[in-house]
Amino acid sequence: MSALARIREKGFIVSLVGDRFSVAPNDKLTLEQIDFLKSHKAQILTELLREQLSIPKQPDSLKPQQRDKLLKYLAATDQEDQADVLLDECLLSPLRLQQALEVADSVLTKPLPKRDMDKLVRCGDCLYFQSFYAHGGAGGVCEAKVMPLGACHYAESWRGCDEWRAKSE
Repeated sequence: MSALARIREKGFIVSLVGDRFSVAPNDKLTLEQIDFLKSHKAQILTELLREQLSIPKQPDSLKPQQRDKLLKYLAATDQEDQADVLLDECLLSPLRLQQALEVADSVLTKPLPKRDMDKLVRCGDCLYFQSFYAHGGAGGVCEAKVMPLGACHYAESWRGCDEWRAKSE
């Protein structure tokens, strides 16, 4: 069941408002549901946009070897829960598919670097983070291509990153 369907199943109305979504009645949300919404934000936005544009879901229009490579990549980077989001993005954009496959090749052909998790940095403070929005926050891409593609590109995300560079550098 999709993230959007799960929250709607609980009796909430979820709607697209600009580049965000709203949930009503929001005063009935539990802390667990709020955490769920935060962790599935990109997936819910993608589903709402898909609904609004009446874009049918096409889970099998990627070539099997492309789909397999992306799923192996997500497994290798411990991002398997982002499979639906990444595959949807790749279906909607040939450029996104190309970028995802390049990153997957890079990750799958070399060992992942050890990250010092005591030295966490925020994606939004990095020179390489490019937001999809004029305000510079929310979702975006990592121009250094060290981060997995998909829902994990958020200005607020804390990561251990070997390529991180402060925006002021």
